[in-house]
Amino acid sequence: MAISNNDLKISLIHYLVKVEKYKVDPKLSSDFNVFLYNKNSIYQVISITVGEASLEIENKKIEKLSISLKSAKREKINVLKIAIFEGKQDGVICITSIADAKEKLKQHFAKIINLKEVEETKQNDDDEELSEEELLKTLQDPNSSSNIKLKKLASRMNSNSLVSIILMIMFLLLPIICFGIGIYWAQSDPLLSSGPVSSLFFGASNKALTIIGKQFWRLFTYGFNVQNYGVIAGGLQLLLISVPCLKLSKYTEGIVGSYKFALAMFITYPLTGLFTSVLMPSYIFSGVSVFSASVIGCLAVTTWTKKNDPITLFSKNRLFFPIIILILYNFLVNDMGAMVVIIVAIGISSSITLFFTYNYSKVDFYIAFPCLIIGSIIIIPIVFWIVPTYGLAPDDISMAALLYYVRKGIFSSDYVNSIIFDDNGWKYYVQDTPLGSWLRPFL
Repeated sequence: MAISNNDLKISLIHYLVKVEKYKVDPKLSSDFNVFLYNKNSIYQVISITVGEASLEIENKKIEKLSISLKSAKREKINVLKIAIFEGKQDGVICITSIADAKEKLKQHFAKIINLKEVEETKQNDDDEELSEEELLKTLQDPNSSSNIKLKKLASRMNSNSLVSIILMIMFLLLPIICFGIGIYWAQSDPLLSSGPVSSLFFGASNKALTIIGKQFWRLFTYGFNVQNYGVIAGGLQLLLISVPCLKLSKYTEGIVGSYKFALAMFITYPLTGLFTSVLMPSYIFSGVSVFSASVIGCLAVTTWTKKNDPITLFSKNRLFFPIIILILYNFLVNDMGAMVVIIVAIGISSSITLFFTYNYSKVDFYIAFPCLIIGSIIIIPIVFWIVPTYGLAPDDISMAALLYYVRKGIFSSDYVNSIIFDDNGWKYYVQDTPLGSWLRPFL
């Protein structure tokens, strides 16, 4: 099978960086023109072009790079020009394949026989051993790494996929929109000035409304708002937790795979809401902690290996900051409900990801852990749901949120009263009057 021009370029760059110890100049390089330098080599500058070289543009860049390498004004800089191009060009070595590159470059590089195709290069990348200096540089700047797979994964953090766009809408844009609308409406109706009431109105979950009131749609909306934390803490949650984890989610998607990552995320989200809403009836669940924890769980599974290859080490390095911020933030705001959400979400997402990435040809006892976690997450809330229990005490916050639905014309008073009295057994009702809707106790 013929190698593509891009793969030939990648293989050649990998050889020059790993074997000949050249470095890529990222400022001058592009997808079609790559410039490498090594002051201690016979050829201090090498240019690699995909397609016929545009000598005028290329020479300007080479001159710029050469000037930066000179330690004396009259120092001579030797340049080697390579073009991945089927043809001939004066002063340029034109190559079309791995074999062609080995043949035409052997007089310049004795070790060119080590040049390998890109797939072999990727396999070698996973097992390569790095010096401490190289490792530190890789962790600080993955784009300068010779590991092709790591460079591609790192570049994903600056690009968007369908999954990342959906996650950004769900856990950044929608919370910001709900945040703004909540503040605006609170100016005309003080009922919504309460953070918990506003949070429930915009889709947060609790047992009274989600489970007993049968508003199961809340299992899919509870992460869309942060009003429960107040203006400052809610804003910090979006800034410190949601934004960094969006970049981390893109990287994780590249490692796990888009399809597997999407399934893990979108299964974890409602399952976490169901588990916590059933088992913790006095808490209101909202915020983006579930999103951050799910991403951390997915990525953490991929680091459970004894190999210290660059990708694993970089993944561990990327996990450190989000975990610290997530725990520290929820500790400072004293939200034990969110801490439970974090633990449950990490458990579910890591288990689902392990199911997808597990080597089923070599089954061992480790597969029992995700089975136990997922089984418990599903069975325990179902048992607590169907076993008869005492009703919940009247919840002013839940009733206030329901009242505001009536005032905004979203739900009818009859529907809201069925949740308040018929489902929860609270002796209150919403009364519609010419002056508006009000919550009244049964006398």
